[in-house]
Amino acid sequence: MRRVSVILGALGFLAVVIGVAVFLLSSHSAAPEQAAQEQEAQEQEVPSSSGPLSSVEDEYTQAIQGSLANDLQLPDGVSWPSLSEMVVRSDFATDPSSAGVGAGEVELTYEAGTGVGQALSFYAWAWEAESVRAQREGDSDALQKALDKLKEWTSLPQTTQYHANPDGWYHAVVEPARRGDFAAMEEEVSAGPPKLPATAEQAGL
Repeated sequence: MRRVSVILGALGFLAVVIGVAVFLLSSHSAAPEQAAQEQEAQEQEVPSSSGPLSSVEDEYTQAIQGSLANDLQLPDGVSWPSLSEMVVRSDFATDPSSAGVGAGEVELTYEAGTGVGQALSFYAWAWEAESVRAQREGDSDALQKALDKLKEWTSLPQTTQYHANPDGWYHAVVEPARRGDFAAMEEEVSAGPPKLPATAEQAGL
């Protein structure tokens, strides 16, 4: 009986050893496959879309001089401002010491597409201003052209991509103007050209 017990014990120990070996082998073989799947998932993810002001200026310049230029013709006598003129710089962004970090450790960062969106925003504001001017001066042809430009703006693919609700804006601001109510449009025009908020980021944190 003792011999049988010893044999059974040995067989049990052997079974445990074999089980552990199988587990380790399966884990080892699955690891490369799992790593490959994770790598593939990472490659499919959208890369980080933030960047410094300089990259936004490049986008802005490309928008007003490149493929969008034909769709973004400003009213006569209006020119594109530099993007840096439209940046609202907070104390946090302009004075790193106020954030409790050393000089040079805070920089302005923006989402990709910010430069294009800013060009589109200025374009819409410029044609709003032209609409208000034409209405005040009784220039019906110029007014019709300006309101039509604002309608076209809502249909640009880039507008629907970079602006949350262009159709809602059109219904709230432009349609009333077509009916002779310029209150909402005048309010937007009097606020001045669209500003670009400065978003500060602490480097390395």
